[in-house]
Amino acid sequence: MNILFDLDGTIINSLPGISASLVYAIRQQGHAVDENRDITALVGPPMNSIVRTLLAPYGDNRVAETVNIYREHYGQHGLYNSVPYPEIQASLSQLKSNGHHLFVATSKRQMFAEKILVNLKLDSFFTDIMGTLADGSLDDKSQLLSALINKHTLDRKKTVMIGDRKEDIISAHNNGLFAIGVLWGYGSYDELRDHGADMYCQSPSQLCAQLEERGRGRQNH
Repeated sequence: MNILFDLDGTIINSLPGISASLVYAIRQQGHAVDENRDITALVGPPMNSIVRTLLAPYGDNRVAETVNIYREHYGQHGLYNSVPYPEIQASLSQLKSNGHHLFVATSKRQMFAEKILVNLKLDSFFTDIMGTLADGSLDDKSQLLSALINKHTLDRKKTVMIGDRKEDIISAHNNGLFAIGVLWGYGSYDELRDHGADMYCQSPSQLCAQLEERGRGRQNH
């Protein structure tokens, strides 16, 4: 089976680094932003969308400029503040050992995704790590998944997408994939349910068990 993982909120908790770099960028634009503001609900979509939301109260439309400031700071500092969720490394190891092909499909810039996974020594579990590109051409997650599927000629019937936000579910269904929503990340059960997640998991170990069961079921058909 081919298993596509979202990154932020699914494999890693990257919120502390993202939050710190966003606060830095918005302050650099002259705004007094509360560094303790909870931005959990904003994390997941492309960074342009997050920054636009944060700048709106100030009537500031310098989205691209602010995103560039954020990315420079994040690349030097923020990305190193990511930590894997409990049980995730053991689950990835088991899935790979059992012959599944693992991939990352993330709205984070590919360069950052690769650096984080190398730094956390998780990169070797994945056949490919696909993130967004500097030209913005894959910022739409449905297009990102399509590019990954086409690059590796994946059989959609044997491929699942795993993520914590509605974008993961929507992009999976737009590409004809089974979508599993995880409940330990930044999204909520209601968000995942409202966008039609096909299955839910409370923990990486439960996810691992359900994937193995799904894999066995497909072999028996």
